[in-house]
Amino acid sequence: MNKELNEEKKRPILIADDDALFLHIVSKILTEAGFEVITAGSGEEALKILSRKNPALIILDSNMPKMSGEEVCKKLKKSESNKRTIPIIILSGLEDEDSIKRFTESGCDDYFPKSKLIYNFSSALKEKVYKALKSL
Repeated sequence: MNKELNEEKKRPILIADDDALFLHIVSKILTEAGFEVITAGSGEEALKILSRKNPALIILDSNMPKMSGEEVCKKLKKSESNKRTIPIIILSGLEDEDSIKRFTESGCDDYFPKSKLIYNFSSALKEKVYKALKSL
């Protein structure tokens, strides 16, 4: 790995998902890959954490109650703070073209289908994370 990626590994990755099991799985994969992880169980909690922390990357579930990942993404990308430049990956069970277009229009930097959990999820997610961090 290059020096920049090693430096980014020192900054945490924020993961927000209302599904505790999925949140645990994603956290475990990234922690085992050497990343520091911060978790949030909702979009609102993610925004509270972002008021105190400056993660290298944000991973958001698209479908959380009260405030979806798309809403969090839109709010961050439209903000005047430096948080708008943090790469965001949307995770979703929705894989249709309209949904993916909506995620892109919300300002996310990438999209990852939750169905990949069945097919080599660990390496596919790590690849997305490395790609996002290298773009910084």
